[in-house]
Amino acid sequence: MMATVDGIKLTSYGMAVVEEEKTGIIADLHIGMEEISMITTRLQTEEMLERLERAIEENNIEKLVIAGDIKHGFGKSVRQEWGEIREFFNRLLSLVDVVVLKGNHDYYIENIVKDRTTVLEEYRFGNYVVSHGHKEVLRGDEILIIGNEHPVLTLKDEVGASARVRAYVWVGEKKVLIVPAFNPLTRGYDVRNLASSQLSPVLKKADMEKAEVYAINDEEVLYFGTIGDIKRELKR
Repeated sequence: MMATVDGIKLTSYGMAVVEEEKTGIIADLHIGMEEISMITTRLQTEEMLERLERAIEENNIEKLVIAGDIKHGFGKSVRQEWGEIREFFNRLLSLVDVVVLKGNHDYYIENIVKDRTTVLEEYRFGNYVVSHGHKEVLRGDEILIIGNEHPVLTLKDEVGASARVRAYVWVGEKKVLIVPAFNPLTRGYDVRNLASSQLSPVLKKADMEKAEVYAINDEEVLYFGTIGDIKRELKR
């Protein structure tokens, strides 16, 4: 089961898809996070690649837009991070055209991918604009797709056990879609705690209580209502 908002398909992979343009949008890969966070396994980058390959095939994607934070460290890349990113793009570019947008973690990213693809601040196609989300974007009526916020929804069962699932957030009044972090190891920010002061500059004056939440549950994307609805339900 999937969901759509304003013509954009929300997949359970964490990739938004504009089908008429055969374009997929993901964000927040944070490659190299395993090393900086002292996580012993290096399988996460491989898992992301395999998941991305399935998403590309299933959705007939011809162009992939990566909306920032390809790398995790803020500084100059260490050799292992550099190598992982280059290998990631070698495999990805054998499948689709790739557009890279610079995120706030992506210092020196141009040096890593310069012979493979171009790094932009934003990307425009059809009626859409894509950016990482950490800077203001000039636009008219176009729909803006961003990352950066790492939205998650915390779910609890009858005995009090909780789980955090990645989520899309649709801010209809601003025509902005926030996509989840593609790397599931990244720290997420619960949608109930999203406040305008913490968000992208394009959402500073948005009424986030009215923003709609679509959570990823295994192979489904489920609509949970607005952030206000979720807060009220949890108070019962």
